Amino acid sequence: MFGRRPHTVTRPAPVAGLPTGQRFPAALARDMAERAGLEIVTAFANLKDAPVLLHKARFTTSLNGHGAPYAAHQAHEIDGFNWTCGGCQTVGRDHHHYNGPGYRPGERDQARDEANTHALGCAALYLPDLLT
Repeated sequence: MFGRRPHTVTRPAPVAGLPTGQRFPAALARDMAERAGLEIVTAFANLKDAPVLLHKARFTTSLNGHGAPYAAHQAHEIDGFNWTCGGCQTVGRDHHHYNGPGYRPGERDQARDEANTHALGCAALYLPDLLT
C-alpha cells in the first residue's frame, strides 16, 4: 500500500569546457583560477555556486614591515593575499587598517573570513565568457 517509489536524481547538465566527474563549484573555481592565473589558497561558493577565491597576490604597499599605520620611506612589493568573486567581480582588500590593494601576509585569516562573508551574501552567477 505504501510502497516506496524509486527516487530519480536529475544532475545538472555539464558545462562546456569544464572537467567532468568533479563537484560543480570545484570545477568552476578551477576554471576561474586558470583563466585569471591565480594561485588558490581556498575557495568558497556563493549563493549561485559562483566561485569566490582566496588567492595569493603580490602588490605594492607604502606600509613598512610593522604594518599600519607605519609608513615606509618608499613603496615596496610584498606577497600577500586577496579574494576575488567570480560572480559580481568584487575584489577584496583590507579596509580595516589601511586602504591597500590586498591583505598583508599575516592577514590571511581576515581575508578568508571576508571572502566567506561575501560568498554568503552574493547571488551573482559565474559567466566565464564575460571575463575573457
